[in-house]
Amino acid sequence: MKKIKVVAYVLSVLVALAALVLIFVFVRNNVETQTMNEEARKSAAGKFIQLLMGLLITEMGGPDTAKTIILVHGLLGVPYYLGMEHSTAWCKQVFT
Repeated sequence: MKKIKVVAYVLSVLVALAALVLIFVFVRNNVETQTMNEEARKSAAGKFIQLLMGLLITEMGGPDTAKTIILVHGLLGVPYYLGMEHSTAWCKQVFT
């Protein structure tokens, strides 16, 4: 019984250390340095639409003759800039 407690304690410490490392890596590599306020929205790409639950940003891209697809970012907290980084390559791969 004592060995189980020691193993549980060691695992708890390792999980806590792993969480701290992940938090540190996220904070260190986070490129979102500006708060998205009214002033920042003036210079941001896309259009903002006020909804009941907050703001929605829309951005159109590509030729007018191309097929229309809708990509929704934010699932599981994925930042907008990561989604846009990969969406162009994804669209070219799917629709060419």
